[in-house]
Amino acid sequence: MHENTKDMSIQPVAAKGITETAEIYPDYEAGLKYLNGFSRIIFIYHFHLSNGYQLEVKPFLDDNMHGVFTTRAPKRPGNIGLSVVKLRGFNLS
Repeated sequence: MHENTKDMSIQPVAAKGITETAEIYPDYEAGLKYLNGFSRIIFIYHFHLSNGYQLEVKPFLDDNMHGVFTTRAPKRPGNIGLSVVKLRGFNLS
């Protein structure tokens, strides 16, 4: 979990080659049985450092306003995000 947003990538192209690690609570490990057979996984997460939101935003590298739900803006109602990521390895304790 990131403690601040300073070094986080804002566009997928900027995250190319970056590797992250997800920590799984032991109570949920059984639900991940055979996960290592997949190439991609879906993360649903909470933008815990995001405060407030606007329903219309101007995305980075765009001059036009867009509805927040048509963008990757982290400041959104509910602060929920979704990412499809490549699974490079999987190891339960």
